[in-house]
Amino acid sequence: MDLSEMPLLIPFVTGPEQKIVRIGLYPPNGAPASNLTCRKVRDMQLSMATLETRTLEDLGASRADAAERVRQQHSLSEKGLGALMVANGGALIGLFTFVGNATGKAGSLHFNLPMIWAAFWLFCVGIGMTLASYLMAFLSQDRFYFQSMHEVERLRRTLAADIVDRDTAKEELANQQGMNFYKCAIICAGIAIVSFMIGCGLALGGVLPA
Repeated sequence: MDLSEMPLLIPFVTGPEQKIVRIGLYPPNGAPASNLTCRKVRDMQLSMATLETRTLEDLGASRADAAERVRQQHSLSEKGLGALMVANGGALIGLFTFVGNATGKAGSLHFNLPMIWAAFWLFCVGIGMTLASYLMAFLSQDRFYFQSMHEVERLRRTLAADIVDRDTAKEELANQQGMNFYKCAIICAGIAIVSFMIGCGLALGGVLPA
């Protein structure tokens, strides 16, 4: 059977690197592709279809895994910031309560007031930085939202004009702003942690007897 009569796509390989440069029923020089058999062509088409199917499956699995990682990240960050707020706020209230109860017992304890005040201020800084971290996190998500909306508008313009719109300046700007707020949120959370740890040490040193 003449291969030129087969209703199959036959790849043509040319050049020293043996790259597929064209797909059709005849090679570029017009001569019949007699060196390829029907079985080889079908095997190649089957391999390409299998590869495409596996690639799509891997792509879907990667997207699902990324979405799950984002959900876990949001959950952990929310719980972490909540724990920071409880830790600094609870330490501040506990120190107030301890000092208030101890002042009623004259001569029983001697406080180091500078260390007590420093601990108070550090706990307040921890609370403020935790609130600031919440705010930065909100602003970062706001910028990422606008990045997504700019991308949607760009795709709409592409569909309307039937020409690929490659202007991503607004998307890149929104992404950069979002990343800046994201980094600020992490820095604020780190400052809150350090403030709590140092404040605990100062509070302990301030209430211990001389």
